[in-house]
Amino acid sequence: MRNQPHTYIQLILSVTPEVTWI
Repeated sequence: MRNQPHTYIQLILSVTPEVTWI
């Protein structure tokens, strides 16, 4: 996954609820 750091970010964003961002 070192070559795909973007995928790791996408996963975190998916797991993190939208309420946390607000």
